[in-house]
Amino acid sequence: MYARRVNELAAGSRAWTWPGLAIALLGLPIAVGSVAALLGPLDAWTIVARECLCFALAAVLVLAILPREGLGWASIGLDRPKARELAKWVPLAALASFAAAGAGVLLGVSLGLRFAGSDASLYDRVPTAVFLLVILRAGLVEELFYRAYAIDRLERITGSRLVAVAAPLIFFALFHYKQRAGGMLVALFAGAALTAIWLHKRNLWINASAHFLVDFVPNVLLPLLLPSD
Repeated sequence: MYARRVNELAAGSRAWTWPGLAIALLGLPIAVGSVAALLGPLDAWTIVARECLCFALAAVLVLAILPREGLGWASIGLDRPKARELAKWVPLAALASFAAAGAGVLLGVSLGLRFAGSDASLYDRVPTAVFLLVILRAGLVEELFYRAYAIDRLERITGSRLVAVAAPLIFFALFHYKQRAGGMLVALFAGAALTAIWLHKRNLWINASAHFLVDFVPNVLLPLLLPSD
């Protein structure tokens, strides 16, 4: 299978895959850092600008680079979603990710690692719609970049599943550096669960939906159901 993937990529345009990987692995931290440097402290409007930039990078990857590779939508798990499969696998993937994240929290606490909030700390200061935009981008764009595109393309280029899995997972964990060492450990564990789901199903709809739920439930749903005094 690996040889076939490498040949498929060679038959297309490998030159386009390298910028695609640069976007997938480095695009989000560069976008986040650029908006922070240019627009200053985060508020509702700067967050919207940042998220729009992230979605624009995803559009470049899918609409500009993907067609030139000649590999098609299925190569990044964007086949037409099947309702029955989504109904079965999204809850399973979300539960696996919650469990992995919980294990990461427990390990981080036992090791005495520091945790810090990221956008979750903004929940009380921005409209709910803005925070939902952040969570939607995290679920869709991060899974597109770090799982669907990066894993598939690195498999095709290197022929090594280990490299294809490890490199995006490390980049994904490091992307959460604002959450300190504890947050990066949690991202590593949750990312590992989402990676396993991707390798098993190769379906971006499942991964993106599960990722969305992992962020939505603790950061939006629970605060709405259990408001603080």
